Amino acid sequence: MNYWAAPAILSPKQPNDVKTDNIIQDVCEVYGIELNDLFSTSRFRILVEPRQILFYILHKKMNIPCVKVAKMFNKNHATVLHGANNIKSFMEYDKVLRQRVTDILIRNDYFALTNDIETSKDTIYKKQ
Repeated sequence: MNYWAAPAILSPKQPNDVKTDNIIQDVCEVYGIELNDLFSTSRFRILVEPRQILFYILHKKMNIPCVKVAKMFNKNHATVLHGANNIKSFMEYDKVLRQRVTDILIRNDYFALTNDIETSKDTIYKKQ
């Protein structure tokens, strides 16, 4: 076996890998915005929310490092962390936002990523 081929054999890609392009396209469709607007530097709320949802999905759900997500959007890694944490905390109180995020994940069989969407309120009020 070739030395350079070993890492590919030792760490095979998972069959359930979700393409980030598909998720980005789904967010654009759900919010009715253009792809160029999503990657722009605009801070209009209509563009910030879908951008932060993407930060949340890509970083928190798909475990893509925040530095890579930041490079995708030409942002600082702290911006990605802030946006992802904002969406996570907003979902605790905003059921509509939580449903939108779940719907985006369910589209095109992203269901495996929705299994662990749980907020702190869910764990407190869960029946035992």
